[in-house]
Amino acid sequence: MIREVFRCPSCEQPVAIDCVSGEVVFDPDGLSALPCPHLSCFWICLSFVGGRKFAEKHTRSWLGTIGRGIRKIDAAADLQDIALTRYIMDCGSDMIADDLFPTVAMYTVVGGSAAERENRQRGSGEFRVLIRGKSRSAILDGWGLYSQTPQKLMREINELSLEYEV
Repeated sequence: MIREVFRCPSCEQPVAIDCVSGEVVFDPDGLSALPCPHLSCFWICLSFVGGRKFAEKHTRSWLGTIGRGIRKIDAAADLQDIALTRYIMDCGSDMIADDLFPTVAMYTVVGGSAAERENRQRGSGEFRVLIRGKSRSAILDGWGLYSQTPQKLMREINELSLEYEV
């Protein structure tokens, strides 16, 4: 089952998640398996609910950035990944002080928390997924930052996220 997480505000190319395999999928219905040229970075988290042990074992979180690609995030992640993850989450939720938002012209944050997705469209943030023959509740959070100058935006986000983490 593939679920769209967000899409580019410029070219409309979606970023999705395969809820069964756990893979991030770029342009799932198109010809390109690559991110669009406007994507600077993203964070996606898919959690399965069904008892403490199962939920902990099946929380999948990814961070994708220009220059470093996509990587799974876990508790042992490096400081930069932890800082970027927190920054993207809080930037998407508009919880950052004005002086810590990027100054790059024309950037956009898209996506949302599971609760925000549910408010926009029922079943888009919380839904059922069949995993190993069992129906599980899934929760989807994720944001992407896009720009006409994605490398420039990523350089600024790298600096801001470390400052934000301190």
